[in-house]
Amino acid sequence: DNSSEMYESSAGYNWANESLTVSAWGKLESGGTIKDIVHFGYRFQLGITANDKAYVSIENPIGVFTVLTGTTTLQVGDFYMITGVYTYIGDGTSKLDLYLNAAQDAAQLTNVPAIQAGNNLFYIGYNGNIAHFDGIIDEVAVWRNNPLTQDEIEILYAARDVPPPIISKDIL
Repeated sequence: DNSSEMYESSAGYNWANESLTVSAWGKLESGGTIKDIVHFGYRFQLGITANDKAYVSIENPIGVFTVLTGTTTLQVGDFYMITGVYTYIGDGTSKLDLYLNAAQDAAQLTNVPAIQAGNNLFYIGYNGNIAHFDGIIDEVAVWRNNPLTQDEIEILYAARDVPPPIISKDIL
């Protein structure tokens, strides 16, 4: 029952006017539905589309979503390291990047608006409503005000455990 295998923060976070990098390992157990890995109250999402491709999404101050979808179709049963990088620049030229196993999986989006302000709960494994992740999520990491470079993401990927360790949800 994947609905019980998730995490919800007890405090809210505001990511407006900040850069943000989110990375996590994921292993699909089924395909064909939207699956959220990390979700910050719709302001920032990292997940897998219904077409089994990685995606990163932000919501701007007027409620419009910018979505960057990868090109690689993920296979059920394989582990992937998915990393979304939002680089806040402040003059309307912010950037959004998506990496799969440390390789860029979609062309960088530029001229991305700021993330909408708001006190948002932090979810792992679902979005607070639907889009439960059917599979394993591990090694979730968030860097606030630190947009990682591809070289830094490659170092993280090279340092991985193979396969990633499985940590009980009870430890959270």
